Amino acid sequence: AVVSTQSTGQQKDQQYLIWELITTEHNHLKLLSTMINTFKEAVVRLQADGFLTKVDRSSLFLNIDQIREVHLSFWDQCCHRLVEMVKETGDALDVEILATCQCALFEKEANPLFEYCTQVLASKDYIKSKQEKIPEFKDFLEWSDNYLRTTLNNKLGMDSVLIMIIQRIQKYPIILENILKKTTGGARGEERE
Repeated sequence: AVVSTQSTGQQKDQQYLIWELITTEHNHLKLLSTMINTFKEAVVRLQADGFLTKVDRSSLFLNIDQIREVHLSFWDQCCHRLVEMVKETGDALDVEILATCQCALFEKEANPLFEYCTQVLASKDYIKSKQEKIPEFKDFLEWSDNYLRTTLNNKLGMDSVLIMIIQRIQKYPIILENILKKTTGGARGEERE
C-alpha cells in the first residue's frame, strides 16, 4: 500500500490532509443542503402563499441543485468510500481511492460548476437589488442569515455563502496538491519520481 512506504510523519500529514478533505466536503454538503432544503424550499412555500412572488428563484439560487449533485457524486465516489474502507479494515485512508475519484468532480461534472461561477456575481447583485426593493425579501434574508448563524454557526450571510461555493471549488487543487506532496509510491507518487 502507499502508506506503508511513507515515513510516520509524512503518513500522518497525508492522513490529516485527507481527513481534512473529507470533513470539509461533509460540511460543504451540509451547507448546500441547507441552501436547498431550507432556504430554497422556504421561498417555494412563500411564493405558493403569495409572498415573494417578484423573486426569481433561479436568479437567487442559480443551479445550486446541480452543484449539490456534483458534490454528492464526489462524496459517494470518493469520500464515503474512503471512510467505509477505514471502518471495514481499520487501515489508514487509502490515497489510491482519492487518486482514482478526484476526476469525477472536475472533469465529468465541470459544466455545472463553470455555469455557477460565471453567474454568481450577477446573483449577488440580484439579491442586493431585490433586498432594496422588496421589504419581505429583506426580512427573508435576515431570517436566513440568522438561521445560518444559529444553526450552522456560520457568521456569513446568504449572499456570502454563494461565494463560498466558488471558494470551495478553488480549494480542491490546493488540497489535492498538498496530499500529493505527502504521497510517495503508488500511482501518483510514481508519476512524480
